[in-house]
Amino acid sequence: RGMTRDTIDTFRLGYSPDAWDTVVSFFRKNKVSRGVGVNSGLILPRKQGNGFYDRFRNRLMFPIFDVNMQVAGFGGRVMDDGMPKYMNSPETPVYSKSRILYGL
Repeated sequence: RGMTRDTIDTFRLGYSPDAWDTVVSFFRKNKVSRGVGVNSGLILPRKQGNGFYDRFRNRLMFPIFDVNMQVAGFGGRVMDDGMPKYMNSPETPVYSKSRILYGL
């Protein structure tokens, strides 16, 4: 959408593909425990059957930093007409919406 490489790098923007298991597969391939994925809010357990799925799909991703400039959560804007238009990480032990203000 017309963003320069400099803008992408400066704000550390990313993209979550329009797939249900990109992050789940990445965690499995790199031997990251599902607990890390669930506790970070990046993956969710399926409501029916076994397994997990990615929370963020087909979204431009914005990292949300804490005061120490560590990634504490994510914001994602959908890339099509899907809903919800904006989605943030859920409350976790490291991300609290009431304690972290995006961009400050």
